[in-house]
Amino acid sequence: MIMRRIAMFFFVSILYFQTFAQNNTFLDWKTDLDTLQNRLLSKDYLFYSISKNEFKNQINQLKSNVNLQSKAQTYWELKKIIHSFKEINLTVAKENYTKFPFEIACFKKNYYVLKTHADFEFILAKKLLAINEIPIDKIVQRIKNSIPFSPKKLAYKSLLEFLDISKTDTLKLTLLCKDKKKLTVKIPFIQDFDEADLLEIIPLKTPFYKEKKNRWFWMYGINFGQQIFFKYNVGLSNEYFIKMKDSLGWTALDCAKKYDMRLQSVYDAPKFSNFTKNLVRKFNKKRYKKLFIDLRGNKKGNILALQSFIDKIKNIKRINKRNRIYLLVDKTIHSSGIKAILAFKKQTKAIVIGEKFTGTINDTDKMSSFYLPNSRFKISYPLLKLETITIKPKILVEYTIHHYINGIDPILQKVLEQ
Repeated sequence: MIMRRIAMFFFVSILYFQTFAQNNTFLDWKTDLDTLQNRLLSKDYLFYSISKNEFKNQINQLKSNVNLQSKAQTYWELKKIIHSFKEINLTVAKENYTKFPFEIACFKKNYYVLKTHADFEFILAKKLLAINEIPIDKIVQRIKNSIPFSPKKLAYKSLLEFLDISKTDTLKLTLLCKDKKKLTVKIPFIQDFDEADLLEIIPLKTPFYKEKKNRWFWMYGINFGQQIFFKYNVGLSNEYFIKMKDSLGWTALDCAKKYDMRLQSVYDAPKFSNFTKNLVRKFNKKRYKKLFIDLRGNKKGNILALQSFIDKIKNIKRINKRNRIYLLVDKTIHSSGIKAILAFKKQTKAIVIGEKFTGTINDTDKMSSFYLPNSRFKISYPLLKLETITIKPKILVEYTIHHYINGIDPILQKVLEQ
């Protein structure tokens, strides 16, 4: 009898604590939703694709329908709400994602395996047709309807669960081989695998523009010295930092924080003025007929650092003509690169060649953030309405898996044909 009472006590206690934990979790989730709603409703400029009432209804629906949520489910629910704003600068960040051990990339609207676990090396470079027998195009559309899409998200375990694509610890991939035969592979989930240990496709050679990645800018005479190839990796310079220190009172540490770089990089910043003088001087020689400005991979900078160079180029009459200046672009370009493209197009006869992409010309001064009190998810948002800009190259060039595997640069190849 005593044992039965003890067992009943433990049973009731466990039930109580489970109920208490569930209620607490629900209250935490509700508090996060209240915080999100209150903070965003005060930003009138965000409500151009969704009304405030629609936003409130989404929040209320989640409050009434959601019982016990995992943190992963909570994240994707928040991501879905944020996505409904159609504002690319409004985001919810998460420190890490639980993934299956592979990575996908897109080439000309087809999806290929770029990385995978050593046990599945044989699926590298193969075209992905379906996951769990659901066609890849339908999965991509399902993701796009909920959140911003990127091919890497096809390996996110919690996202696939959230979208009812997968409910187990194994994914069934359907792939297409070179001989056009289909291959079916079951990929198991591996807890805490190190992404650095994944095998990946190693291109047969390094494309020219990816050389000297550590240099902020460099140039080279190509095509028998007839064209100047100017690679612009980082849109900053020693002169720009000095100007910011003099005009705004920035310290070296301020500069480092502003552009998310090491303090030593600010001290070691290269001079751009001497570099541009040497580059411009080359066009005194008639053999140099064209200028290729490669902005691919440019992820940080300020247009003020480049403006003096643009002023010099626009005054070289022999070069500032039709079909003489080309801007090489792809989807890796961020806001500072977009500003550079717009400035060149406005002040010179530069032609854009490469991939189409969309972004904004925002900088960190126009962004802010806050944390949700319980989940600690970071919500970043613009301080004002920022124009979304789509760069449509006059000459469109797309990468293929063949280009990637063989280290071929189709954009450089195309511009050399002009």
